[in-house]
Amino acid sequence: SFHFWIRSAFCAPSCPLPLFLEPDVTISIANRILLGFAAIVVLMVGLSVYSINRLDEVRQTTERIVSRDIALMRQLEIIDDDQNVMRNLRQQIMVGYLLRALGQQVSFEDRIQEWTRQAAKAETDIAQATTMASGFAAQSISAERGASWNRIVELLREANEGLRQLRAATERQFAELQSGDLATMQRTQAILDARRSEWVRTLDSARAVLAEANAVGQRQAGEIYERSRTSIIVALAGTALLSLIISYFLRSSILTPLNAFMNFVERVGRGELGGQMAVTGKDEIGHLGTTLNSMVEGLRQLARQSREATENL
Repeated sequence: SFHFWIRSAFCAPSCPLPLFLEPDVTISIANRILLGFAAIVVLMVGLSVYSINRLDEVRQTTERIVSRDIALMRQLEIIDDDQNVMRNLRQQIMVGYLLRALGQQVSFEDRIQEWTRQAAKAETDIAQATTMASGFAAQSISAERGASWNRIVELLREANEGLRQLRAATERQFAELQSGDLATMQRTQAILDARRSEWVRTLDSARAVLAEANAVGQRQAGEIYERSRTSIIVALAGTALLSLIISYFLRSSILTPLNAFMNFVERVGRGELGGQMAVTGKDEIGHLGTTLNSMVEGLRQLARQSREATENL
C-alpha cells in the first residue's frame, strides 16, 4: 500500500518507480544507498541552481531599474545645467548691453556665440535623453513602467520644442540688442521669461514622472523578491519531503528483510527447524538468506542423524 501511495503521488499508476523504490527489483544494498544518496544530491543541486537563478533574476531586475533611473536622472540634470548656463550667459549679455548703453566699452558678441553653442548642446542632450527613454520604454519590465517612460518621452519632446522656441526668441532678442531697439527687446524679454518658465516646468514634470517610475520599479522589485523567496521556500520544502521519502524507502528496503531474518534466526535458536525458510535473493540480504537456509538444512540433517542414531542405539 505504501508503494501504491508513492506511485500515485509521483506519477501515473502505470509509470515505473525508480529502481531503489521498486519492491520487486533486485539491487544490492550498496547500490541502493548510492542511488538514494545520488538522488538526494541531485535534488539539492537542482534546488541550489533554482535558488541562484531566482536570486540572479532579482539582482538583474534591481540593477536594471536602478541603472536606468540613474542614467536618465543624470541626463536630466545635464539638461538642467545646460539651461542654467544659457540663462547666465543671457544675463551677462544683457548686462553687457546695458553697460555699453552707459558708454562703457564692453564686448558681448563672444557671449552670444557661446550661448548659441550651449543651446545646440542642450538640444543634443535632450535628443539623447529622448532616445534613452524610448529605449527603456521598449524594454520595460512592466506595462506601468513602460507607460512612465512613454510619458517622459512626450515631456522631453515638449521640452525640445520649447527649447527651439526659446532659442528663436533669444536670438531675436540678441538682434534687437545689437540694433538698439530697447522697447521691442523688453517685450521679447517677457516672452522669453514665460517660455523659460514653461520649459523648466516641463523638465520638472519629467523628473516627477521619473520619480514615480522609480517608485514603481522598487515596488515591482520587491514583489519579484517576495515571489522568488516563496518559490525557493516551496522548492526547499519539496526537496526535504522527497529526501525524507527516499530515506524512508532505503530504510524500509534494508530493515524489513533484516527484521524477517532476525525472527527467522530467533526461531532457529529456539530449535524450530521446520518453520518457513529465509527469503533468498541476489543482494547481500538474499545471499545471507541462502547461507542461513543452508545452515538450517545442515542442522536438520544433523538432528535427523542424531535421532536415527538414538533409535539404532
